[in-house]
Order: sequence, then C-alpha cells, then structure tokens
Amino acid sequence: MNKDEIVQFLDFLASNRNVTANTWLIALNTLMFLYSQVFEQPDSNMGLI
Repeated sequence: MNKDEIVQFLDFLASNRNVTANTWLIALNTLMFLYSQVFEQPDSNMGLI
C-alpha cells in the first residue's frame, strides 16, 4: 500500500464504518508498526503525522 491508499483506507474507516477515534488511531498505529517493524521501512509514518 502506498500513502494514498493508506489515507483512503483510514478515511473509509472514519466515514463509512463510523469507527471511533480510538479505533482509527489503533488502525493507524498498526499500519505504522507494520511498515516500520515488519517491512523495515525507515520512514514508518509515511508523512501521515
């Protein structure tokens, strides 16, 4: 997933699935962990924060 797809997914969660802010933050943190620790990409926040 690239940055645009991640933003689109997080927007989908917020607008279509009506998740709470805490759930949205968990999804964001999970993706950041995945990219930094599993995929070992140095720019783990991908400019999202």
